[in-house]
Amino acid sequence: MANSFITNNDIAEHMLAHFINSCQFVRLANRYYQDEFRSVNGFERGNTIRILRPTYFVPRQGVTMSISDVQERETYLSLDYQDGQDIALTSLQMTTSIDDLSQRILRPIAIGLANLVDVRIATECNLRVYNKFGTSGAALNSFASFNNMKNQLFKRGVVGDYEAILNPNDATLLQNSLQNAFNTTLNEEISIFGRIGELSNVGVYQGQNVQSFTNNTAGGTPLVNGANQTGSVLVTDGWTPGTTLNQGMVIYISNGTRVASVNPVSRISLGGATDDLQRFVVTETVTDDGAGNIDIPIDPPITLTGPYQTVTASPDNNAAITIVGGSATTYYNNYMFTKEALSVAVVPLITPPGAVNAVVMTDPDTGISMRVIDAYDVVNDRAIKRVDLLYGIQIFPQYAVGYISSGTA
Repeated sequence: MANSFITNNDIAEHMLAHFINSCQFVRLANRYYQDEFRSVNGFERGNTIRILRPTYFVPRQGVTMSISDVQERETYLSLDYQDGQDIALTSLQMTTSIDDLSQRILRPIAIGLANLVDVRIATECNLRVYNKFGTSGAALNSFASFNNMKNQLFKRGVVGDYEAILNPNDATLLQNSLQNAFNTTLNEEISIFGRIGELSNVGVYQGQNVQSFTNNTAGGTPLVNGANQTGSVLVTDGWTPGTTLNQGMVIYISNGTRVASVNPVSRISLGGATDDLQRFVVTETVTDDGAGNIDIPIDPPITLTGPYQTVTASPDNNAAITIVGGSATTYYNNYMFTKEALSVAVVPLITPPGAVNAVVMTDPDTGISMRVIDAYDVVNDRAIKRVDLLYGIQIFPQYAVGYISSGTA
């Protein structure tokens, strides 16, 4: 094939394809709200949209009418990130076959961008997912452990197609222990997208961007300070003075009246096991007041009644608090979820006035968009290419569970 000068259309098309093929979290996320950012009647919506969260109701029992107000909850999705890559190509590099340039230059750029977006999502999962199980001293290396992760998701009323992204160590250990359980037929899905097979009707992926998490040192004998607490702040005492709880640490109430999770639809207790106790994630980094007292911001809130009930009871005064994974511990993460857990919106950027050879390309299947803009360095005969990706991320943690591990056999 004769060489021809490569256009920005060629570059955008190939880079977009490589980007999509290199993502894991992004490919498994929903894009339900992506179109909400499009203009309406010529007016732009801005960079933030309001999302109404799922609505629940308490059914009437019996014949007597009992009217319930509709209690809608909302959250927001913002286009917080504009990432990209800026490169300079010589005329010689541009006068080549697109396939050659695609493999040598465009593919590494796209892989880097895909990893950056996946890392952002994985970081949000570490900070937002509260339903975490397992122990920091054992690996996820058995069918029983993997199936328990699925069971915890199912018990919490999450239905749909389950997907799991495991950190590389646990994925390898699980494969080694179940050598004949995975369908290892080489196909596009496995070889390109990192899917290592299906286990217990769950699509399983090995994700290099699933990160470890470190709990801060939190000594003392932490206790609930005051009975009948509800809401998004848990008042506690008994911490070693100087203790800081970092955002993303997960706790539960480990004695006294059981503060157990409930099914979000039936509002029935999940059971009597330790894994059935409600987990709470620390939503902001907080430090004690110098005397071992910490008011901990938590999610989910302690809600005892109504359609959005989260627990069976409020914790007792002086009930013990346990940190998932333990104090001053680094553990590996694994996640199982449905598509509803992760929302990603990738929105086409405008073509700036006066931009040279600007191309905005959108993949018709995923709706993911990239923009490529030119500038020219006449002194050094270089084509300057600016590649941009505009996107936002929102996590809905009620549709996900995490399984922590040591990551070693």
